[in-house]
Amino acid sequence: RFIDEIYTAYPFFGYRRIKVWLAGHYGISLDPKHMQEMGIRAIYPRPSSSKSDKENKIYPYPALYLKLVKKPYPKPFLKL
Repeated sequence: RFIDEIYTAYPFFGYRRIKVWLAGHYGISLDPKHMQEMGIRAIYPRPSSSKSDKENKIYPYPALYLKLVKKPYPKPFLKL
């Protein structure tokens, strides 16, 4: 019950931090295998999470195909 309460309140805690939390606040020492069997894992970005899926269509960037023309500055009205 304690494990579920902690994991619900702090889903970014992994099983190691939950074990330390239980020992510090409740004086309970558990084997981490209990929490691993429950499927408790910390929420954080996994490896390769930013890679795109091969099924997604890739759209071209239209500004790459535009010709940029540099306009000349206007001539000043007053000559010094």
